[in-house]
Amino acid sequence: MKLKAIRLHLPISHWLAIFLTAAALFLSFDLGNKQPEYRLRVEPTPGQIGHIHLVFYGSNFRSGDLTIPASGWSITHRQDSTVLAAEGAVEPVEIRAHSIPLAFGLLHFPAAGSVTLSGAAGYLQKIDLKSSTETVTMLTLGGPTSPVPSSGDVTLYSTGTQVAIALAVLALLTAIAWRMNHHYSQQTRAPKRMEIIYLALPFLLTTSLTLLAYIPGNASYDGSLQWTQAANRGELLPALGFPATYLMRLFTLVSSSPLPMLVLQSAAAALGTGMVLHQLRHRGVPFIIAMGAAIILAATPQYFAFFTGLGKDPLSLIGALFFTWALLAIFRRPKASPGMLGALAFSAVFSGLMRTNAMPVVMLVLVTTLALLFWRQKNRWAIAIGSIAIAVALITPKILTSLAVQEISEHQDTQHHAPTYTLPLGMFANWYIFHLFNAAIASEVNVPEKQAEPFFTLMPKDKWKKFSCHMTDDIIGTIFSNMEFTQTEYLKHLHQHQTTMAMTVLRLAYEHPDFALKRQACITEMLWHTGVDQKPFQTTATLGYDGVDKRFIDLAGESRTKWPALRLKIQNYQLWSEQENHFWLFWKPALPFILGIFIVGLYLVNHRDTGAALAFLLPLLSIAILAVVIPFPAYRYAYPGVLLMQLLSVLLFARPLHPSIRATQASHGCRD
Repeated sequence: MKLKAIRLHLPISHWLAIFLTAAALFLSFDLGNKQPEYRLRVEPTPGQIGHIHLVFYGSNFRSGDLTIPASGWSITHRQDSTVLAAEGAVEPVEIRAHSIPLAFGLLHFPAAGSVTLSGAAGYLQKIDLKSSTETVTMLTLGGPTSPVPSSGDVTLYSTGTQVAIALAVLALLTAIAWRMNHHYSQQTRAPKRMEIIYLALPFLLTTSLTLLAYIPGNASYDGSLQWTQAANRGELLPALGFPATYLMRLFTLVSSSPLPMLVLQSAAAALGTGMVLHQLRHRGVPFIIAMGAAIILAATPQYFAFFTGLGKDPLSLIGALFFTWALLAIFRRPKASPGMLGALAFSAVFSGLMRTNAMPVVMLVLVTTLALLFWRQKNRWAIAIGSIAIAVALITPKILTSLAVQEISEHQDTQHHAPTYTLPLGMFANWYIFHLFNAAIASEVNVPEKQAEPFFTLMPKDKWKKFSCHMTDDIIGTIFSNMEFTQTEYLKHLHQHQTTMAMTVLRLAYEHPDFALKRQACITEMLWHTGVDQKPFQTTATLGYDGVDKRFIDLAGESRTKWPALRLKIQNYQLWSEQENHFWLFWKPALPFILGIFIVGLYLVNHRDTGAALAFLLPLLSIAILAVVIPFPAYRYAYPGVLLMQLLSVLLFARPLHPSIRATQASHGCRD
């Protein structure tokens, strides 16, 4: 039997993409990062009589780095802990930790003896464990508050391991590129509409189980405050987004609990993801691959925690999912129908209204799409619907702001609140003006007295020197705790000086770019830095309640469950994903971003797919904006771009449709 020769060559441009992506991934992994290492030797005190027991609670024994002698120590696994026990003269147990502290306990009981602890820098401690009652002394090893000194900085991965990982990454990317350039077969069966339901089921299942475990859903402080303001009257904060608040108000007419809204929200998210995957089926992705992707993505803690959470972020992403579906579907049709154009425009405007910083991205993609449709298809509906969408996007926030001002004025003092909505550059600009000025002062940039006066009137110069590059919240809190203005005086001051203050920070950034670039590098690190086996300061996702407004509990009740065992399993699963050696895989956006750009980029090079290219713009532009304006290292800001990139990355498995299927779809108007 004669075998066909396998073509292994790839275009030079593809090899360039492979090496650049491999370099980006390897740098993102930061395998050469050095961390302080803490070592502690634990052994029975020589000559003592009695037992010693070390207790590791939860998963600390499995996740800890321990060297246990081959003999002399017994290991007992219990339901919620692991106990190491020894008696007499035995070799010491060595416990190691790094930047993440490792906690363990020493058990006091009547038959206990004495234990000796020794570490770096001459650390030595003897503890008598004999006691008439059973108690536990907890010890913490590692981290900045470790009582045991660090034994020095170490690289977690040796040079040989780093080389092996780099070669593995290069091999993986080469395999992906080869797979996307060499199709084994053509898809011979057109996708059915019913597949949307099948593809949506895994997403609906995980969110439904989460809502059963966490009734009435997940709520942070912001989400609970927004629901409270929606249910009550007279208090509305522009930072939370008026469109999302007024949408929630419609649901408060049905129930004071957010559960009905979150049930509908999770169902809409499942339908949106299913419809996007179904469109990828039309690009030749096998059903088994699409279903596998659905199961994997639905099972990630990011997905089910995000879409069962209260707030504007999941609402905006739902709009983005349907917008992505419309983009993928609309260019498969010979001519876009008014209904499809309406769905495209509505989903884009909805996504932008729910979250303000999403509006520039979705409107840019929407306008580009409608312009292409008019140019290619001479579709006048595209111009008409586009004009309406732009008008709605511009007018709706102004109308809702007017309604909010009127509502507040009817319940409270109008003069106290009016300046909030009339700041020349808007309220959000304050965060970045203050943060840039904070960075300049912390970097000891010389600011002329006249230019600095509006800032130092708010707060003395020495208070501006403490700078946190990762978030804007710190400087805002410092101003509020140190200024001598009332809220009305503060707003009046900003109303008079905001434009001047903005010009000052822009001038400082132009004249002293070093401090601005350093600040920007720190902000964008969250997006490009994966940090394998590192756990940075970054929030993940809320399960249950997290510091909710007290009035929210009056409306929704305490967080409760219909299935306690399931609640515990979900909580343990998320805690497991947040451990130091798993955090990078679940909660860092760089890996899906870099791989997604590589995969979708290769797909677009090999296929003239306008819909996929426009859908690809959504996460790309989201990343670009996020890299500049992210106000806090929270994963919820990056997750919309991450999920869209993960879905589009399924195009790795796309294969060409059989010509007969394409002809049939064209003759039937590409029904979706």
